[in-house]
Amino acid sequence: MIITLTDTDGKEKVIRNFRKLVLSQEEGIPAHTLLVRYDYDNDSLNEIAYIRLENQGKILFDGIADTITEFYSGKNCYIEVFGRNKVSLLLDNEVKPGIYNNPTSEQISQAFLKPYGFNGYTGGTAVYNGIFNVSKGKSPWDIIESFVKSCYGAIPYCSPDNNVYFTGLPSQGKITFGKGFDFDFYEYRTDIRRYKIISSVVIKRNEKEDYNTEIFSQEAEKRQILRKRYLNASNTRFTPIFCGEKMIQNGINDSRLISLKCPCLLTDCLGFEALVNIRGQIIDNLRVCGLEVVVTNDELYSVVNLRGNDVYVDN
Repeated sequence: MIITLTDTDGKEKVIRNFRKLVLSQEEGIPAHTLLVRYDYDNDSLNEIAYIRLENQGKILFDGIADTITEFYSGKNCYIEVFGRNKVSLLLDNEVKPGIYNNPTSEQISQAFLKPYGFNGYTGGTAVYNGIFNVSKGKSPWDIIESFVKSCYGAIPYCSPDNNVYFTGLPSQGKITFGKGFDFDFYEYRTDIRRYKIISSVVIKRNEKEDYNTEIFSQEAEKRQILRKRYLNASNTRFTPIFCGEKMIQNGINDSRLISLKCPCLLTDCLGFEALVNIRGQIIDNLRVCGLEVVVTNDELYSVVNLRGNDVYVDN
């Protein structure tokens, strides 16, 4: 694994030996993050602006340095850099308020991606039906996310090489975990997250109606959970009831999180379908929703997070 740091003068520093590296990705969280800690030396850079991680010629991370830490204590001297991928530019900036009439995907790309150095988007040619408001205080990512949810029924995704997918995180295959499967693991954890389950959704079906259609979750009733949500489905291309039902299902899928610690490097399986064998019990219909790769002087491992595979976007 090779790390390239670039300072504000354009000078580069290549690091092959580091004390610690942590690469994190999570579905639904726009920015991937990278932390790297390496020994201080006299070949210092000016203020570090950019950070890139490659493995065997493949870009795993290409982003902007957020925090640079210099630490000195006796003979223990190191520099630590923390950064986010370039989608951080879409999160940290604020856009000019305005109104767009029936904007196309290309118009959204030109207005909210191109000014920040992105070449475009991957996806279809969907058009927003109606008046699309850009209000004060919104970031470019807020606008893109709102458009994509309404027009594609997805959450936009920015890949490690900074390609923005309007069609959401692509699923590229299936991966299996357990002894005798694709990847073994030596640590397993399950969290039952009751707070993710939604008991009912009150829906606004069109602009002329109020929030007056309510659907209920039998799963929440059985588990004695009360969490009501409101959903404006007046501008989506999907039927309002379908949106509400899938919103409830999404909460059920999120309510169980399986974490596996694997003694290998896993960097490109986010969004994959998954199966896990836990002490002879096969759990299928899962989805890789999070990855964390940790490399130190002593160990290398990946933490893989799995959830239910049905996907829906909460408007």
